[in-house]
Amino acid sequence: MREKEASVAHAVNLLAQAERLATDDPAAALPKLREALEVCRETGVPHLETQALASLGWTLAMLGETDESEAVFREADESACPCSRPVVDRRLSRLRDLQRRHDEAVALASRAVEASKGAARGQALDTLGIVRYHAGDVSGAMEALTEGMATIPVTSRQHARTRKNLAIALADSDKFEDVQRAEMMLRGLPVRFKGTRYLTVERANAAWALGQTITKRVQLGRLKGWERKSALCEARENVKAGIRGLGKRGLVRSAAAAQTDLAAIQALLDPFKVVDELEWVPAKGKEEGRSFDLSRLKDAAIEAAGGLLSPDQIQLIWQRLRELRRAIVEAGAPRPIIVYEAPE
Repeated sequence: MREKEASVAHAVNLLAQAERLATDDPAAALPKLREALEVCRETGVPHLETQALASLGWTLAMLGETDESEAVFREADESACPCSRPVVDRRLSRLRDLQRRHDEAVALASRAVEASKGAARGQALDTLGIVRYHAGDVSGAMEALTEGMATIPVTSRQHARTRKNLAIALADSDKFEDVQRAEMMLRGLPVRFKGTRYLTVERANAAWALGQTITKRVQLGRLKGWERKSALCEARENVKAGIRGLGKRGLVRSAAAAQTDLAAIQALLDPFKVVDELEWVPAKGKEEGRSFDLSRLKDAAIEAAGGLLSPDQIQLIWQRLRELRRAIVEAGAPRPIIVYEAPE
């Protein structure tokens, strides 16, 4: 009996370590998740095996291995018992979200919420908020994320993630008060994530979101003079921090989106230097199995930014930036918080 308990405890610990690593570095976590799956199978505990399959399936999806991910999720679905079904639904929801099968993603996440309790319900609500937001249901996303924050312990890392996701949804608003509140929610999150190595990507995303939210506050608040420049400089530094974190983990598409956002901030600060930021936008890449080629749109934006800065030319710069950012969204990147319009 003690040997069995020790075996199960070892499997649980191994799986937890692999899942934490997958949050920051899916490629490095993949062999560890495969190892954890085998150890979980050896325990003879069905729900542990199913949880390991679900985690492996989601990690494969993040790496773009969608065919193998589908096969793993089919095995997880067949082996799921009532106690492991919510985990499978929650993870599979994220795969359907990546595939832009939004209705299925929302249905799976909703089912996971209904079947979960405690901290697991908080995680499911966070997933539901994410997939609703990506489906265009911002109010539904905020409802789920707000409930999730109330469910998850304030000191937990999951609470910080849900807070970040709620702030991003809130910043989608055109109301100055909502954007200002989103900014206050995001402030401190990159520092809060610091010191936990596997949350490097979370810190990068939080810094990126904070930089965009500050910029949108400037755009909606019509700040002038030193106050405006100071806020935009702070926004620029946060987005740069996000780009460093995203690039470090090879998240090329996300880095391209963030770099374009940085060019937009520079267009508000000093249009003469927009070209410098656009040069760093990755023109081609692949992330989560989806390839993208921004070469033509990137060149068009650089050409527009390199001309004489008449009012018409500034409008053209923003048009080209908008087209470039839209193409990155179509390739699977999050849509921007920043308003891609020339200032009045």
